[in-house]
Parts: sequence; structure tokens; C-alpha cells
Amino acid sequence: MYFDTARMYGHGMCERSLGEFLPTSWRNDITISTKFGIVANSVYESFPLAMYAGKSFKKLFKPSFSKVSRDITLNGIMASVSKSLSALKTNRLDVLMLHEPLSSEIPLLEHSMEWILKQKESGRIRYFGLAGKVEQCMELKRYFGDAIDILQIEDSITKKESIAMHDNYPVQITYGYMRRSLSNNTISPMDALDLGLKQNLEGVVLVSTRSI
Repeated sequence: MYFDTARMYGHGMCERSLGEFLPTSWRNDITISTKFGIVANSVYESFPLAMYAGKSFKKLFKPSFSKVSRDITLNGIMASVSKSLSALKTNRLDVLMLHEPLSSEIPLLEHSMEWILKQKESGRIRYFGLAGKVEQCMELKRYFGDAIDILQIEDSITKKESIAMHDNYPVQITYGYMRRSLSNNTISPMDALDLGLKQNLEGVVLVSTRSI
């Protein structure tokens, strides 16, 4: 089983819930992926009810601004990994990804890469990857080469972003088919998934929903 999460999903709540839910005896049978880069709101982490109040405010008033804090400094990455391990109640991360990477952040990531590679050597992190837009992910992949093990990119049936990834990338995960297709009411959920799977024969399609 594969579980995809991130520090900013629920501002720490997603990782904590997953850590509470998964029995220790399952650890060797599951793959846990989490992300750093987009920083969880410290207030929401401590007071989850404030997060729901904030979401209600945004839904009602639809503010034009949406502040997102990023931190890929070495200290920021170390703190994020430590919090993830604690919340997930595990001593290792199967996959650690940079969340929505930006090409402008290459110098900062380069400064942190030695530490990341040491974590891979020690087994604390098994694989390192990038999760975000295909153009940005590909640029960082070309720059860092074999240090990047996994690319998780937003794909679509119309633009077929994943096609550009097929050569020389052993592990790729794609997402976004349903959201990007259904937003225009152009296709049914099952048809979107079917086309996504046919488009990505060598990859893995990641699916999530908040609708039962």
C-alpha cells in the first residue's frame, strides 16, 4: 500500500492521523511518501480548530490573496523531516519529495543535497523526489541527475505532460486527471481515470478524493 502525504496537508494533521492509524506491524508492508518545502502553519498545527475556521473564512469571503510559506533551507528541511518522522511514528521515510519545486530554488537545494544524500545512505530516507509541475520538476531533475529518484507530476489528458518524462526515469507518479478534467465538466471520473491509465502505461496514477 502506498500513502501519499505532506507536511502542509491539514497542516500536520494528515501525517498525525496516518501515524495514529497505521499499526507498527504493517510498517514493512507499506510505502509512506511525504513532502517538504511548503511550510505548515504553526498555529494550525497546534490548534486544528483554527484551521477549520480559516477554511470557512476563505470559503465565505473568497479572499484574493493566499499566502504560502516556503522553506528549503537546510535547517528547514531538517526540521520538516524530524516533524514528519515524529508525526508518522516511524524511523524512516520511504519517499521524501520537494513540494512544488521552483527552478529558482536550485542553489538552496544544492546546499542541502549533501545532507539529503547522507540520509539516503543511512536509510532514514529511502528515495528522494520532486512533486509538482512537469517543467519545474524536469529542470531540477536535469540539474541534479541521479540524486532525484522519483518524479511525481501533475498530468492531464489534454496536455499529456507525462509523455515528456518517459525516457530514463525509472519511477514516475502522476496525478490531476480527475480534477483538471472534471473542473470543466468535460468527462466522467471513471473515463478520466481510464484515459489516465492508458496514457501512463509505465507509471503509477495517484488518485485521491474527499467524496465517498
